[in-house]
Amino acid sequence: MTTPQPPYGPPFPPQGGGQQFPSQQQPYGPVPGTPGAYAHPPQYPHPHAAPYPAPYPVMPPPRRNRTGLVVGIVAAGLVALGVIGAGARSLAGASGSASFPAAEYKLSVPKTLLDGQYELQSDESAEAKEEAASERAREARGARNSQPVIAQYAGASAAGTTLTVTGLYGQFKDTGVSRDGLLSGATKEEGVATAVAAKDVRPAGAEMAVRCQVLVVTDEGVKSTMPMCAWGDANTAAWVAVITPEIVRQTPQSVDLESVARTTLKVRTEMRRPLDK
Repeated sequence: MTTPQPPYGPPFPPQGGGQQFPSQQQPYGPVPGTPGAYAHPPQYPHPHAAPYPAPYPVMPPPRRNRTGLVVGIVAAGLVALGVIGAGARSLAGASGSASFPAAEYKLSVPKTLLDGQYELQSDESAEAKEEAASERAREARGARNSQPVIAQYAGASAAGTTLTVTGLYGQFKDTGVSRDGLLSGATKEEGVATAVAAKDVRPAGAEMAVRCQVLVVTDEGVKSTMPMCAWGDANTAAWVAVITPEIVRQTPQSVDLESVARTTLKVRTEMRRPLDK
């Protein structure tokens, strides 16, 4: 007779006197980025096995909480692409060629997203530009004038809810490479495993499909479910992860990826802007 496995993780801590979730209802751990969830969260190392030259060092967590879990995955995704630009050349006035498309769009970082549901918490885009691969190295990887965008949003009214956007804009020869590279890179961080492999998801009525996957992040023995979806076009590519107390406790196979895909497409609509605006 086998011994039953203990439930995953401690109860989710109350936020401002909110409801406390009983431990028997949570198969997975507390939401990443929730202050006070752990007394001693780990520091996430640089992903040494990046398939491309690493243009950007992993940033340490800004606070000693599980935000570091997301930050590590963010950096790993960008390192894997090896196309993060430091702005050596301005996108303004850039023109297309036989290989590269014209530069027409950029990614903005608005103060709010999704009609005010999320408020900007941190924008690490400028820090990401400080160290980068050379323009020549980036062009060899199929990207020209690439600029990183890293932004984290907090739910305006939903405690413990975050939305993270990690991507880049520039001129991309192959939109699939940029999109898939971001997703693949996110799986390279220590303690991260792919639970649901990347697949195309096209919500009903959507004009395009996005590619989605579900990761399981193990931190000090506690598992958290993290779904993400990514888009890629000629000028922009990014993945979006929505993290809530409910989602991190779900089994990976039960995550509603169509809902995450719809959110990702809405984020694309709000962040993708003409280059001259």
